[in-house]
Amino acid sequence: MPEYILRDGLRFVKPYYREKRVSVKGRWYGRFLLDVLGSEFRDTTVDIHREHIESGLVKVHRRIKKESVVFQQKSLFKHLLKNGDQIVTQMHWHEPPIVDAPIKVIYEDDDLVVVNKPSGIPIHPVRTYFYNTLVELLKQQVHASELKPCFRLDKVTSGICILAKKVSTAHEIQQGIRDKQITKVYVARVEGKFPEECVCNDDVLVVDSKRGLEHGVESRSATTQFKLVRYSEKLNQSIVECRPLTGRTHQIRIHLRNLGHPIVNDYLYKQGVFAANKDYSNPEVFDSLTKNAETTRKNQMSGSRCTECGTNLYLEPERSKLVLYLHAMEYYDNGGKWKYSTEQPDWCQI
Repeated sequence: MPEYILRDGLRFVKPYYREKRVSVKGRWYGRFLLDVLGSEFRDTTVDIHREHIESGLVKVHRRIKKESVVFQQKSLFKHLLKNGDQIVTQMHWHEPPIVDAPIKVIYEDDDLVVVNKPSGIPIHPVRTYFYNTLVELLKQQVHASELKPCFRLDKVTSGICILAKKVSTAHEIQQGIRDKQITKVYVARVEGKFPEECVCNDDVLVVDSKRGLEHGVESRSATTQFKLVRYSEKLNQSIVECRPLTGRTHQIRIHLRNLGHPIVNDYLYKQGVFAANKDYSNPEVFDSLTKNAETTRKNQMSGSRCTECGTNLYLEPERSKLVLYLHAMEYYDNGGKWKYSTEQPDWCQI
């Protein structure tokens, strides 16, 4: 069991050792392991990565003629990574802190559990998070051995999350979303006086700087319906109902930005590197994005390293920067089988 530390409204996990398996990605094929670790996992220096390889903390598992072969220590410096390889690490993990807030269970039965996710908590284990995720925290809270998220919400977004206890249940809900048989209703707090109703059909540009210019920019069609809920003349801000008809990454945030009404505290799209009217297919703009991402990462570092493993430690985040004024308020089956909803968050009272 993890050891949690609660401080200043944040939840920390005491550093621990854990095995992690990562399947080799396409952009890693034909490269040496140390090269990949140095470019993709930059919280640790190349020299530390080399020490971990030499000490046997990092291995590569490969299937050769139906048998599993393990490459380790010095052999890893002369074998190139291939499709199907798995990188297995036994490492000292430092998880970033998350918001310390209660997870309210809205509904639970033998098949699923529905919760109101607080802002500032990632849904499922990813690169730097494991125990500090909604899935792992909720497993402990509801005593479930397995929970599978039926869809994703950004870490900074709050609201309805449906997690299945059975694979068949997850597949059923996910298929319903793909077939547009499930309606999603969000609320957001935005700048300016929003129109009574409008629809945005702008394509959503997905940018992944790690994949390079040729493969890292992709345009996808997207549609979101919007309706004004209330307007504060004093603040010159609006509460808006948002109904995404497609499920693109950051779709609502991008469409609100494009309409000239960005989410009030959206540091990424309001004035940040993803501001409107930038051509990311332009090499200079794409290069600027890559450099900005690296600068942002470096600015998050404390300059101190773990005395046990040498990992570069992150600064403690400001709690307010883990919260976005975007909330998944309602999910329902269009056939009337089920409906889950929450109350409006406090920030809606303007």
